[in-house]
Amino acid sequence: MRGDQRSSSGGRYRFLVSLEKQLDSLTLAGTWRVLLFSIAAIALADYQLHPTGVHLGTLYMLPICFACWRLSFRVGLAVAAGTALLSVGTCFAISGEITGAMFGNLALHVLSLGVIAIIVTSLRHSFEREREQARRDYTTGVLTKCAFEQRAGAIVRAGRTDLLLAVLDLDGFKDVNDRHGHGVGDGLLRVFSQGAAAELRAKDSIGRLGGDEFAILLPIAAPDSAPELARTLHRRLSEILAGTGHAVTCSMGALIVPAGDKRPLAELVQAADRLMYVAKHSGKNAVQVATNAPPLDPAGTWLPLSSSDDAAHLILRKARRAV
Repeated sequence: MRGDQRSSSGGRYRFLVSLEKQLDSLTLAGTWRVLLFSIAAIALADYQLHPTGVHLGTLYMLPICFACWRLSFRVGLAVAAGTALLSVGTCFAISGEITGAMFGNLALHVLSLGVIAIIVTSLRHSFEREREQARRDYTTGVLTKCAFEQRAGAIVRAGRTDLLLAVLDLDGFKDVNDRHGHGVGDGLLRVFSQGAAAELRAKDSIGRLGGDEFAILLPIAAPDSAPELARTLHRRLSEILAGTGHAVTCSMGALIVPAGDKRPLAELVQAADRLMYVAKHSGKNAVQVATNAPPLDPAGTWLPLSSSDDAAHLILRKARRAV
């Protein structure tokens, strides 16, 4: 019995999550089309059934809730007032006369539907706050791995702009934990994360992949600007770490992702991660920028890059000897 209850509850939850995703996926134009169509459909059905004694005015709650959830409280309130007028107008169209009761009904409709608009808007704001908190890493305040993958994946799939995907690891962070404890280590991560987020633009994304490893996605004007941007970002992140007073540096792999790149995000992150590993083997506290990354053969050793960059090949040869 309990298994059936859990299955039923899980089914309802999945339905609500699916419905919420479908509503949020609507474009602004699509939202207005759904809103206007639903109001028109309810008004027409109410007019047709009103002579039979069946009144559908309460169904106007649905477009009001939809408007508050997807648009704003003001739009929801305007829909509430408009639908109240439609409901009373239907009564007038049927009876052909204006009575005092109609004005009373109009006032009650506006009041009740307005209260519904306030409640739904408040729920939406609470939902957004809770969802945003769930998407944030508890220790650092940046996006969780899952949230970063969702946001970055959507940007990559859109393919509208060139991107720079950076994966970075803090050199010497383990020593801080070992010498001073995890409380100090967590504090260092918070200082670094907050400083890094302050250096980024609103359109950039930063997430914690786990431990002391982070990922940053930055839209760029052109691939040619990526190397300088990566070096500038690495320098600023290094300055943040230097300000912590601990001997911690940053190794970063930066992958240039051209607009329209069809590779999945997981593959791109893996490529940037390998570039970060190249940076570590070049002496740490370095950045490696490329449009590709060293692949691995079945034995787990690195194969040469297709690039003719002698410096990159030298780093790879050193890294392969160290593996």
